[in-house]
Amino acid sequence: MSNNPKISLRIAVSGGGTGGHTIPALLISNRIKELKPETEIIYIGARDSIEERMSLENGYKFCPVWISFLKRDSLIPNLILPLKC
Repeated sequence: MSNNPKISLRIAVSGGGTGGHTIPALLISNRIKELKPETEIIYIGARDSIEERMSLENGYKFCPVWISFLKRDSLIPNLILPLKC
């Protein structure tokens, strides 16, 4: 819970990898801010990504996470994937 009485709602947003996921997430976030300007929104996504750049350009706090994908051609990298979470 926030100690700031002006913040009545906190929202974490995520969606990235492409503009097709990032842009809708940001449009929804922008609309929420229009309706409730005191809302605190944080964007969660991959470091050095389109979602990081665009969320910061739109004035949102950004929380980077370590993101990795399954590799179809190699077993070894997939074995350490659970350790990354």
